Amino acid sequence: MAGNHDHYGNIMGQIGYTAINDRWIFPWLYYKLSYDLNDGTNIDLIVIDTVVLCEFGHKFGRRKPHTYKIVEVHWKWIENQLNKSKAHYIFVSGHNPVYSIGSHGPTKCLIDKLKPMLEKYHVAAYFSGHDHNLQVVSGAGGFASRRLRHIDDVPDGSSIFHYPDSPVEIIHNKTNPNSTKGGFVLVRVDKSKAEFIFYNGRKDIVYSFSVGPRAVSH
Repeated sequence: MAGNHDHYGNIMGQIGYTAINDRWIFPWLYYKLSYDLNDGTNIDLIVIDTVVLCEFGHKFGRRKPHTYKIVEVHWKWIENQLNKSKAHYIFVSGHNPVYSIGSHGPTKCLIDKLKPMLEKYHVAAYFSGHDHNLQVVSGAGGFASRRLRHIDDVPDGSSIFHYPDSPVEIIHNKTNPNSTKGGFVLVRVDKSKAEFIFYNGRKDIVYSFSVGPRAVSH
């Protein structure tokens, strides 16, 4: 999955590396992975490129007539994948968050176009990055930022959890008010539920929640 820094560099080189290394899975700017678990649970992971969808030509200065077609094709592909999925769980992943209380804040393009699709097709979770923290509405990164700049831009009741939530932590014998040692999310899935377990950089569980499967007909 590509982010803004990947697009600043050689994004096509990253895609091409898929043909060289079996451990590297990046077939195109957007793609779908499907998993069938031993208990019969089906999962679709839809990976999208939010830089192309929302930032192409704005921050990157490349919005030309043909790029509008690229964006249109990408949006149609997303809805087609969601519409035809018969999986018990759909996960969507993109670099930019839909909503975030962090330094970058919400992404209007995704609020306007992606959020209605996520709700319509009962997507279990949308995973994102960009803002380096742990949120129920966002993702994680190599460090975890304490910035809450856009906390008032998230709808009331939507920001259920965010980490870190304290002002200062000592890191490598230095006081850094903005970051911690990172964090990650573990997802456990079976027929009854998808469980999301949030860990900080010390592997302490800081939050967890679960969602049920979609009602699908096979």
